Amino acid sequence: MNNYEGQLQIWIETGRLVRIVRLKERGQKQILLGRILSLDLQLQHLIFYHADEKKVYNILLNEIEEVVAV
Repeated sequence: MNNYEGQLQIWIETGRLVRIVRLKERGQKQILLGRILSLDLQLQHLIFYHADEKKVYNILLNEIEEVVAV
């Protein structure tokens, strides 16, 4: 995830729409579309606003398989 740290900060500052592929239990994937609100590297999580569900997620960095700007 360190490779994405600078890019994630830019996306947070600009309010860029991103797609996150999140790994859930038993290998299931969840695709989220929205904006990253904050990134905490010490606690290894980010706060994400899902645009369609109008819901806020607290996602651990090790659950993230892919992050792509849309």
